[in-house]
Amino acid sequence: MAMKDLDTAIPEWVDAYWQQAFPHMPLNKQTRENLIACGTFLISTYAGACAEGEADAAS
Repeated sequence: MAMKDLDTAIPEWVDAYWQQAFPHMPLNKQTRENLIACGTFLISTYAGACAEGEADAAS
């Protein structure tokens, strides 16, 4: 999945998760932005670690 796809997928996931987990509490803008940034960071870090692992396995 390209990073551009994640720019759309992560906010959609955050919105869906919040509605499911906290149906009676609205998601404020700052919390939403923080959750999106955290998700993007975690996925980017994981993707980088996977790429490094594949490079190590190839050598």
